[in-house]
Amino acid sequence: MNYAESFVHVRRKVPKSTRKKKYIMICKKFMRVMLLSALCYSLSLQGGELKTSFEVDFTKDKIAAVGTKRPVPRGRGLLTPAGLDASGKAGSAPFRYKLDSYLNPAEGAITINFSPRIVKSSKQVNSVLLETRQGRDWFGIGYNARPDGRIYLWTAVRGPKRAADSAEVLREVKLTSQSWYKVTVSWNRDKIALALNGKLLGKTERPFKLFYGQWLKVGGSNEKVVAHGIIKSVTIAAGDAKMPVTVKAAVQPGGRWQPYNVKDYGAKGDGVTDDAAAIQKCITVAERSIQYYYAERTYPEVIIPAGTYLLSKPLVISPKQSAKGMGLQLTGIGKVVLKQPDPTKDIIYVANGYRHIFENLSFEGGKRQIKFFTKNKDRSLLLIRNCNFSNSADYAVDDAMYGVHHSKIIPPYNISFNQAGLPELTPNDLSKLPDIYFTSTLMHITGSRFTNCMKVLRAHADWGIMDNCKIETNPQMRGAAIYARGVLKLKNIDGLARVTKGRQQRWIDNIMGSVILKNVNFDAEGDIGMCPVVNRRIYDNGGLYNVAVSIDSSSFKAAGSPGNSIVYCEEVPNWISIINSSEVSGKTIPAINFRPTVNKKYLQYVAFPELVKRDPELARIYGYMVSMPRVYDDVVGYKYKNNFAFNLHSNKNISVKLPKVLEQFVEPPLPKNIQAGFNPPPQTVSIAYMKKIFTKTLNVRDFGAQGNNSSDDTAALQKAFNAAGKAGDTELLLPNGIYRITKTLVLPKNIALRGLGNACLSGKDRVDTILQGKDVLNLSFRNIGFNRAKNALVIKTKATDASKILMDNCKFSEIRNLAINCSAGKGLANEPNKTEFLLGNAVFGRVRQLIASNAENARFTASWVTTDKTLENGAVFVNKGRLEISDLVGVPHMNHARWIDNYGKLIVNNVRFGGEGNRPNDLIDSRNNDNEIFVENSWFFCKGRSIIYCTKIPKIVALRNNCGIPADLQTMITVKNASKDDLVGRFFESCNISPTTIKTE
Repeated sequence: MNYAESFVHVRRKVPKSTRKKKYIMICKKFMRVMLLSALCYSLSLQGGELKTSFEVDFTKDKIAAVGTKRPVPRGRGLLTPAGLDASGKAGSAPFRYKLDSYLNPAEGAITINFSPRIVKSSKQVNSVLLETRQGRDWFGIGYNARPDGRIYLWTAVRGPKRAADSAEVLREVKLTSQSWYKVTVSWNRDKIALALNGKLLGKTERPFKLFYGQWLKVGGSNEKVVAHGIIKSVTIAAGDAKMPVTVKAAVQPGGRWQPYNVKDYGAKGDGVTDDAAAIQKCITVAERSIQYYYAERTYPEVIIPAGTYLLSKPLVISPKQSAKGMGLQLTGIGKVVLKQPDPTKDIIYVANGYRHIFENLSFEGGKRQIKFFTKNKDRSLLLIRNCNFSNSADYAVDDAMYGVHHSKIIPPYNISFNQAGLPELTPNDLSKLPDIYFTSTLMHITGSRFTNCMKVLRAHADWGIMDNCKIETNPQMRGAAIYARGVLKLKNIDGLARVTKGRQQRWIDNIMGSVILKNVNFDAEGDIGMCPVVNRRIYDNGGLYNVAVSIDSSSFKAAGSPGNSIVYCEEVPNWISIINSSEVSGKTIPAINFRPTVNKKYLQYVAFPELVKRDPELARIYGYMVSMPRVYDDVVGYKYKNNFAFNLHSNKNISVKLPKVLEQFVEPPLPKNIQAGFNPPPQTVSIAYMKKIFTKTLNVRDFGAQGNNSSDDTAALQKAFNAAGKAGDTELLLPNGIYRITKTLVLPKNIALRGLGNACLSGKDRVDTILQGKDVLNLSFRNIGFNRAKNALVIKTKATDASKILMDNCKFSEIRNLAINCSAGKGLANEPNKTEFLLGNAVFGRVRQLIASNAENARFTASWVTTDKTLENGAVFVNKGRLEISDLVGVPHMNHARWIDNYGKLIVNNVRFGGEGNRPNDLIDSRNNDNEIFVENSWFFCKGRSIIYCTKIPKIVALRNNCGIPADLQTMITVKNASKDDLVGRFFESCNISPTTIKTE
C-alpha cells in the first residue's frame, strides 16, 4: 500500500474522530522517506558512495535504511515479535520486497536463516519460506511437516509451459525440528541454484529468472493454522554489487524458544574481530531471563557457534553481587575457541558464582581461563565438561577465595558498568591476603584436556572432582600443577609432565584436606620424573580436618624428582594409602619421603606459629589460624594411635619402608575378595548413550507451554509428552523458565527432557507427584528442576527390561516426601532386574528423602545434598538393590533420622556425611542379613551415635581409608542382638581414622 492509498484507506475505514491523528502519522512517515530520498540523491550527485542496504530490526521496532530510493515495507507475520502471523493466522505476507529495476534482479541471492517447527495436525502442513509470482508462473521454497513428525525441505518452479512442479530443483531434504538452517537461493539469467548450510543441493534444468518488478514474499502457510516456523533473518543481495537487505526477527514474548546465540549480538568468530563486547552483550541480555524459586533459579543457555573468538577483555558472568546466586550455561557448538592474547587478562570471570556450566569450549591464552568466585554461597556448583584449556599464564581453572576471614572475603575484581550497561573490571590486590579455605562449592571437571598451561587447577572447593581428563604440563611451570585446598579426587586421568630441572615441579600440592587418585597415570618426558603428591598440611588430632592421601590402581614416573617418591611429606598427614600402584621408570623409589625428621616429639606437638617458621608460605595457607593459640598437647594411649594409619601394599617398584615411629601405624591389607567389593559394576547409561537414542527434538513452547511462573502449563506439557512418545526417539526441549504443574504428568516409555539452560517443573496447590512413568525403557533428564510437590518423580520399570534412566544437572527443592522413586518389577528388595540408573551433578535442597530404589545398578554421584529438618525416623537414601554413592557432599538438617537404609549392596566412596550441626544421627542402617556395605575415602560425623548401625547382622561390612571425629565421640559399628561369635568373618577394616570399634546391643 503506497502513501496515496493510505490516505484513501484512512478516509474510508477510519472514524472521523481519529482521522486527523492518522493523517498526521502518515505525513510524518512520508516526510521521513522524502528526506531520506533527498539525501541519497544528494550523495549520488556529489559522487558519494551509494549503498543499497536495508536492515529491518523488530527487536527495536524500527526500519533502518541507507541510500534507498524507497522504503522497505514493514514486516508482518513470521517476522513480528511474536514470531507468528500478526493476525494470529497463517497465509498473509509477513515480509514483502519488490525486485525493482534499480536492483537489477537478473542476478542475486536470497539467504534465509530459519528453524522449522512441528504443528500437531492430522495432515501435512506446508510452510512457505519464500515465493514470487507473475501470473501463473511461480517459484517457491519451504518445508512441510508431516503427521508422523518428519520435516522436509522442498523447492518448486512452475509456469504455463511447465507441468506443475516439473522443474523442481530438489524434491526433499530431511530437516530436524528446532535446528537452525541457512538456505540460499541464488539466480542469474539462466538458472536457479539452491544451497543448504553452504552445500549446493541442485540447479534448475531450464533457464529461469525471478520476475522483474514482482514482490518476493517471505513466510506463510497453505493451511489455516498458526505458522509454525521461526525465521531469524533474511538477506537479499540483488544486482551486480550484491548489496544486501537484511531482516532480523525478534525474540518471542514469553521467553525464548532457543538458546541465546552470541552471533545474534554481533559476534563474528573470525579470529580477527574483537568479539568481547558482542559476547558480553549476549550474556548480559541472557541473564535477565533468570527466575527464582526457593533457593534455586532457572538460568539460560548461551551458545557459541564454531569459530575463533578474539577477546580484548574478560567476559563477566553474573556481575550483580547483590543477587541471590546467579547461573548460566555457556555451550560451544562445533569447534569453538575463546582466545585471549594478553597474558595479564582472564578469559571468563564468574563474579557471583552459584550454578554455572561450561561445555564444549576451547580456551587459548590469557591469565586464568575460568576464574570462579563465590562468597561461600551454600550448595554452589561448577560443572566443566568437554573443554580444552591451553597456554594459560596462570591457573587454567581457579576458584580461590582470599580475605581476612570467611566474614570478610575480598573479590578479585571490583565491577562497574559502562554506558552500554556492560560490566567493567578493576582488579583488587590480593597478594597479601590469606586463603579462605573451603568455598561451599562442588566443582566437577570431566572429559577435558589441559595443554601447556602454566598451572592447571587451583581448587578451594569443598569437594573437587576431575575425571576422564588429559593433562600435559608446561616446562616453565614452577611448583605444583594442581593446588588442592579442600577434598580433591582425580579419576581416570592421563598426565604427561614436561620436566625442567630446578623448578621444583610436582603434580599436586595437598594443602588442607584429602587427595584421592584412582586409575591415574602420571608419566614424564625424559629421565626425570615428577612427584605425584606433595603433602603440605600437618595431621589433625581433633578429627575435624583430617588430612589424607589415597592412591589406588595408578602408575607414576616419579624417580629423579625432588621428592623422589609417590608422596612427599613436607608435613605428615593423618593417613596415607598407596595400593595396587607402580613406578614405571623401572627404578624402585620410596612410597613416602619426609622433609622433617619424624619422631615421637614431632607427632606429639605442633602449633601454627611453629608451622609458619618451618614454611613461611603456610602463613597464607592457614590465614587467621596462625594467630590462634592452638597447640596439640602430648597425646597418649588410644588418642595417639588413632591419629595415624598407613596402608601400603600390592605395589610395584615402590618401597614401603617408613620411619621407625610410624611403623606401628601400618595397617594390614583387606582380603582380595573384600577389596574387589569396592569396585562397582560398569554402567552403560551415559549422556552419549542417550544422545544416540534420542535423535529428534520437540519444543514445549510449540504446544503452548509458557514457563512464566504463573500460567498453568500442565495441559501443554502433557500434549508435548504425548507427541514425543508418539514420535519416538524424541528429546523434548524446555526453554529456561518455571512451568507450573497442577496435576501429575504421565511420561511415555521413551523420552528425554532437556532444559535450555535450566528449567523448573514446579508443583502448584500441593501436587502429589510431578512426573510419573510406567514400564519405562529409556528416560533422560538434563538441566531440569523439580520444586514444590510431595514426590518429584515416580518411575516403574519391568524387571525383564534393560531399562536405562539418566538424570544430569537436576535440582530438587521443597519436596515434602521423596524426590525419586525408582521401582523395578514389584519393587522388592534384591529382586532380580535389569534397570540401570545414573544421577550426577545434582543439587538437593530442603528435600526430606532423596531416592528409594531397587535397581540392579544405580549410581548417585557428584552432588550436593542438604536434607530437610522435618525428616523423622526415616532415611535419606533407601537402597533395595545395588547402589553406589560417590563424590557427594551431605549436609544434614534432620532429626533422629539416617542417611541410608540398606537392604542390598551399598558402595560409598568419597562422601561427606554430616559435619554441620550437632544432630545425633546414625549414618547407615543395615536392615538385611544378606546385605553388603563397602565404604572408603569418606568423612563421618555422627557424634554420640554409630556410623553403621546393624538392625540385622549383615553379610559383609568393609571400611577402608575413612576418617572422622575421634572414636570416643562416635562408634564405628553397632550390632543389635548379636554375640561376638556372630561377628566373625563379617567385618573388615583397614587404614581408618579412628580404627573400627564394634559394639553389640
